[in-house]
Amino acid sequence: MSKKTIKHILKAAAFITVFCILFLGLQQILVPKYRSDGTLNTSDFFQLEENSIDVLLLGSSQIVCGVDTPRLKQYYGISAFNFCTSGQFPEIEEYYLKEALKTQSPRLVICDVSSVFMPFEKLANKQAMTYFYTTMPFDRYKLESLYNVSNGDPGTVFMYTFPLFLFSSRWKELSTDDLTFYTKYKFYTVNGFLRRDIKTPVTLAFVEEADGEIYELSDRMKDSLNRISEICDENGMELLFLKIPSDEWTRNDSRVLNEFMTENGMEFLDLSDKITEMGLDTEHDFFEPTHLNLYGAAKVSDYLGEIIEENLN
Repeated sequence: MSKKTIKHILKAAAFITVFCILFLGLQQILVPKYRSDGTLNTSDFFQLEENSIDVLLLGSSQIVCGVDTPRLKQYYGISAFNFCTSGQFPEIEEYYLKEALKTQSPRLVICDVSSVFMPFEKLANKQAMTYFYTTMPFDRYKLESLYNVSNGDPGTVFMYTFPLFLFSSRWKELSTDDLTFYTKYKFYTVNGFLRRDIKTPVTLAFVEEADGEIYELSDRMKDSLNRISEICDENGMELLFLKIPSDEWTRNDSRVLNEFMTENGMEFLDLSDKITEMGLDTEHDFFEPTHLNLYGAAKVSDYLGEIIEENLN
């Protein structure tokens, strides 16, 4: 190879390197960032030391607000992380689980089931897709998930793989927060837990013994739950599907899901059925109808902590 050819190759490599650095830097600035919807959780997760957590929690903001991971560590010696985003449903939990296993080997995986009866079209909307994908690394798991969730739409796969193009017009809305976000809100969440101290009285359909409508699990949702179970089995991890108490969850929801879990040999814990046992107070332990505050999260975490201790030790 001639010196001239080598020189051209080096110039091309330098150009490509500089282009990629500028492209990714601009993309990080332009992509929207969310304090409580997933940006901080995903960023913090990828900064964890390898194989440093015992329990991996996946799911929606109900987990983020409902499981106090620092408390699990302080009182039970359990290293846990809420690797969650707003609206995260089982198909996305499966994707996040695959990503997590690249650097972590948890002994127990806990998956949120709050969205299992929601229509897929409502779960995979543009805002939710932004939460799920824009802060995640570029790799085959991201491409596979985007392809499946978008039902093979190439435009969607491209836009969320390279979100700079999706949010290119956002430069008009930029603020100093876009430049200082990760340092300014460094301690806004801790191990994926978001503290909320507002108290809102709520009415829980499950507690009021409201059966509610009978919804069936879609085949797509069943497949996602089964695949999560298979991944955990293949990696020698315990798996628990969990429902945090919320206002609209009914006894029929619990019954239908419990039947599916039992038929497929999966473990399901519905904390809506443990309200009295946990001492959960619907007048003081909720931030809003679908989310616990820090007082409710402490009670849920103490209950879970004892179960996890018993099962992992």
